[in-house]
Amino acid sequence: MSIATVGPKKYDFQDLVCVYLYLQNHADQGVEIYIEPKGGEDAKIAIDSGQGTRIIEVQIKGSQDDISLTSLANWLVHFPERESKGTLLERLLENQKTLVLFVASGRCGDKVSLLSKRISDGWELHENRISREVARELIGEINICADDIEKNDTDLSKKRAAHLREFAKKANVDEIRRALVRLLIVEKVEDEGLRELCLHKLRKLRVPLDRCDGVLSKLLTRVKQAKESQGDVYSLLEEDIKDNVPDQVRPRNYVCRGSESEWVAELSNDNILLLSGSPRVGKSSAGKWVAAEFELIGYHVKLSSDLDEVERFLLDTAEGERLAVVDDPLGNYCLSSDPGRALAKLRELSMRLSPSRKLIVSQVQDRLLQFGNVAKLNKMPIGRARWHDLGLYDKDFLGRVWESLKSQFDVPEALFKVVGEALRNGSISIEPGCLMHLTSSHQRLRVFDDLKEAIALAHEDADALASAFIYEGYESMLQALAIATSHDMPCKIDDLKYVLSGDGTTKKYANASFGSLSYSLGMREAPPTLSVEKYENVEMNEGEEKKFEGLERRRVVIEQIIERFNFSHSFYRLAAERTANGITSIGAKKLLNNLERGIFSLSIETSKASAIALTWVYSALRDSNRHADVVSLAIKGLNSKYLSTKDICFYFLLNNFADIDEGLRGGFNSWVSEVSFLRLSHVVWENGEATLPVGEHLSLEGKLFEFYEWQEVEKAISTLGGEAAVQVSGEDAWKAISYLEYNIDQQLPSVFLRLLSFDLGLLRAKAVSVWLANVREGDHDILNRIFSDQHPSVAQAAVQGVMRSWSELGEERQADMIEGLRKFATLPASASTMIAPLLRMDEDGEARPWKLLGALLPEILRVIPEDASLSDARLFEAVRSGLRYFSSTDFMNIVDGWIDLLEKVTRRVMPSDFVMAITDLLIRGPSSDSSFRYSRLVRLLGLHGTGSQIRVVVELVDGWELLSGDERDLLLSHLRMQRTDTSWLKAAAVTRPIVPKQVVDEVFPKKSMPMVSTMEEFDQHELECALRVYMGQPGVLWTVGAHHAGKEVWEPLIEEIALMPDHILFNESWEHITFESNDSKISRFVDKLVDNHPQEIFDRLLEHKITTNGGFMPGAWGILLNRSPAHLVDQWFNVMADHAARVLDDLWEAREWVGEEYAHRLLNLFPNDLKLIEVVYNFKKAMETNLERMTPKKREDLGRDMSKVVLSVINDSLIRVPPVFYATCQYIIDNFKAMGCSDSDLENIERLRKELITNAFERSIDFRNDKLDGWIE
Repeated sequence: MSIATVGPKKYDFQDLVCVYLYLQNHADQGVEIYIEPKGGEDAKIAIDSGQGTRIIEVQIKGSQDDISLTSLANWLVHFPERESKGTLLERLLENQKTLVLFVASGRCGDKVSLLSKRISDGWELHENRISREVARELIGEINICADDIEKNDTDLSKKRAAHLREFAKKANVDEIRRALVRLLIVEKVEDEGLRELCLHKLRKLRVPLDRCDGVLSKLLTRVKQAKESQGDVYSLLEEDIKDNVPDQVRPRNYVCRGSESEWVAELSNDNILLLSGSPRVGKSSAGKWVAAEFELIGYHVKLSSDLDEVERFLLDTAEGERLAVVDDPLGNYCLSSDPGRALAKLRELSMRLSPSRKLIVSQVQDRLLQFGNVAKLNKMPIGRARWHDLGLYDKDFLGRVWESLKSQFDVPEALFKVVGEALRNGSISIEPGCLMHLTSSHQRLRVFDDLKEAIALAHEDADALASAFIYEGYESMLQALAIATSHDMPCKIDDLKYVLSGDGTTKKYANASFGSLSYSLGMREAPPTLSVEKYENVEMNEGEEKKFEGLERRRVVIEQIIERFNFSHSFYRLAAERTANGITSIGAKKLLNNLERGIFSLSIETSKASAIALTWVYSALRDSNRHADVVSLAIKGLNSKYLSTKDICFYFLLNNFADIDEGLRGGFNSWVSEVSFLRLSHVVWENGEATLPVGEHLSLEGKLFEFYEWQEVEKAISTLGGEAAVQVSGEDAWKAISYLEYNIDQQLPSVFLRLLSFDLGLLRAKAVSVWLANVREGDHDILNRIFSDQHPSVAQAAVQGVMRSWSELGEERQADMIEGLRKFATLPASASTMIAPLLRMDEDGEARPWKLLGALLPEILRVIPEDASLSDARLFEAVRSGLRYFSSTDFMNIVDGWIDLLEKVTRRVMPSDFVMAITDLLIRGPSSDSSFRYSRLVRLLGLHGTGSQIRVVVELVDGWELLSGDERDLLLSHLRMQRTDTSWLKAAAVTRPIVPKQVVDEVFPKKSMPMVSTMEEFDQHELECALRVYMGQPGVLWTVGAHHAGKEVWEPLIEEIALMPDHILFNESWEHITFESNDSKISRFVDKLVDNHPQEIFDRLLEHKITTNGGFMPGAWGILLNRSPAHLVDQWFNVMADHAARVLDDLWEAREWVGEEYAHRLLNLFPNDLKLIEVVYNFKKAMETNLERMTPKKREDLGRDMSKVVLSVINDSLIRVPPVFYATCQYIIDNFKAMGCSDSDLENIERLRKELITNAFERSIDFRNDKLDGWIE
């Protein structure tokens, strides 16, 4: 049949089908493709499988008509040109290796639907046969075809008709049924869809997107030409592809070892390849070479050192094959910060690989053996996979490597000869990376034919090479390169210049610190304006250019991508980092400046690489006094405009948290907020990257609810849910999630699996929240992805989503949620974000998810950093409310976790009484197991610090009736322990509302509580401690929160001491009795003491007035002033005047302070204030009187002009003799504003007002700061 019989349009469609068939078979070996072969169909594909040649006969049917049994019969009775036998059906029956493929635009009818396949299914045979009935009908249709053919009335037609009738007569129904399993019908294929599939296939072959259309046109031209040549077109099509696929992954000048084909086969079969060996044996290059082999057959290859990023890449559900290459996940020259997690992640990932998801790991051998504590690599498998030791190579391989290096570098002949001979005869064995280092650094050899010196240079370690670099003056350039690049991120030359020397300005780029977040209910008024930033002037000086060129010539630095540079080997990166060891103070300052410029550079790649460099810079400066500066830089980095940089800085701080100075650790809450409390509605999108607007202390506005119409998100959601590996931008993905949040019926698992593969943590968090907020089933893959995520915002979103759906979940689903969320709860950063939503549960009683809280809270309390934000009151209230709902097991776990937290916190600070109330919860909780309670009480009584101990003691005394005999004995035994703070613990025990007799007997030898009449008989130190605890003085005792209990016993003693000026606690007793500013009560005490102790009373009343806001007691002051000697009163008014600005908000409060009788005397001490107020008042009254009869316009203009004149005089007066009270300035401002003066007219007075406020509250009395004897901080 001629392919050109239907016209140009069908021509094009058939050519496109042929190109697709080629692309479908591109990865197969031994393939030949013929277009319109003589005696055949539209196309023929021959595949040599090694066990014979498989033939695929192809017919292309462009008709849109449905495909019926009649249509199929007509297709099958197609004869070779000018032949009357050998129909397509006969060829199918005769050759078991022949397949027949029909590519049709029509749709299969019911009777032939069993033969249909999807175009992407390949050449798999049908599993089921057509029925006997359908087979018999097909034979009947063949007879009808014979009748139709015979109507042509030619000799050939008659012969063909007769042949078909004879065939139908002899046809065996079962043979036809067996043959038709090798007949495939690809239905509903249309031109546009097929073209998209071809383009997709080309992208899988790494053809750049901008070349795909051109390459497809070339392939179609090849197919047209092949119709004339009748030859195999496969090899020609292959050439067109190879000409347009860039060489990206495959390492340059790679020398094969001979094992590569075995590694390829292993990776193909097992989906994982493990390469190891000593440093510089070529692990990374070998891994990339193997990866490049798979890239050639369509695998999307990713190089990375980030296991979490690799996991998301490999578990993305998009169609297409993916392969990741990860270098040294356990660390290179030293262990990574968490090798255990890295190894666990590798093992978990290895079990989730598939034929379309493969992984290559290259790991230096030393770290494997060190972490695994084993002697051999075969003792450290990853699942069923075993490590290949690349350090086992033969002399021929090393000889080939040496030959290759000679062609790359200008190696002196003498050196080439002496090393080459030693390698070939096996007398030396040098790692390939060491050989490369020797060739690139050979100029450092004194002579070239000294083998011993050459070996020493080849095996030079990183420290020695760093010393050599320093000697040659390369350290500054190398350190800048080590900052601006990472293992998988080269840098642009302009960014390197900026990191190295800046741009001649003091600008900080890419900085986006925000002071507050806000949300609008609808659209933002306008999206934030993106500031277009660019460097002012970046350049290298002549010396720096020479250094860079020198490194490039020596292949220390290579151009990985056009105009993007990186180290050629991790060994050189390490040596560059080691140049900072033992750095001088000037060098350290320069290094830190480079690092800061890198973090805040304009390139996201350089910014991320610089954030990664925090780790090695911190290590280099650890022994100096500048390592804290690195931590400060990481904290600054949390203000980067790039969300990914913020994440890296955060994880640096988290990984080094234990080593960070306590002062800096106090910012942990804000660190977590920077990476988890933003939402993507706050960001702006810049070249597909989520960024923040640049600026200082910004207020970021986001939308609380985001709504999008279907037409806005249709393409993104369709792409996310489809099989095509088409990239969706982060912005479009965010819009898709926002839409799906309110359209539950469209929340397909395939869409969310794709969303969970995005690198942006906040985007994944939103997807997690939406998915978990509704009842699901059969979503194990999604749950595995969610609960293996490490980002704190994902943890927070997960717990929020689960809480929203909790009441609707079945028991099994609830158990799954608890198991998953527990994984988050074991991570400090995640725990810090989970605690707030858990404690903010809105429901009351049984409606609250108590089971969830009971399961998660213990883990969170156990790991949450002591500096994390923890609402003490919410925590106490949540657990107290849950006592009736928690199971005994959950409650015991909560108590254990709570005590774990206290054991950390009490070493640093004294916790609040809410946190310490765990003792009360413990003795009132659901557990009836006394041994459980007893052991926990022992732990609580072992907490560090007197304050913590007091809280435990008072809770036990208050809950005495609930304690067992053993628990009571435990408390009494604790009170008799020989501790430095025993007196304080005893004091706390007896200053309770109800004190058990056993406690009284233990504390007081008299076996009774003190009274006014007996207090002289008690140990005065112990009595003093008890009185201080009762009063809560000094402040540390107030903070403990055990004060003001047992009022019936202790208040009379305090009031008695308040009448004893010589008592050690006289001052404290007065602070206590004046606490409520009860004027009548205090007047009685003044009345009793004033005649003999006026000065003592004045001091106490003045201290009270200075330290309280309001709290005036004019009655008590009146008694004091009326009955005290005149000379003392004179002195006192001067002292009162000194403090008046702090005590009084304005002059008129003087009456409330000292009463009407003495108010004028006090006011007269402030003549400047009185005079200013009088002037302003009189001027205002005069203005009102004199301008009353003028027109409003004239009155306003004249009044304003006159006011400015008078105001000028007042300003001059204020400069010469300022007032005492800020309220005087406020009076002037208010009145002159009413008379038409502007803010600018009054700015000098406003400035003075603020100064007076500051001065007033800076002045203070010298308050006591008593140090408590025996108190343990």
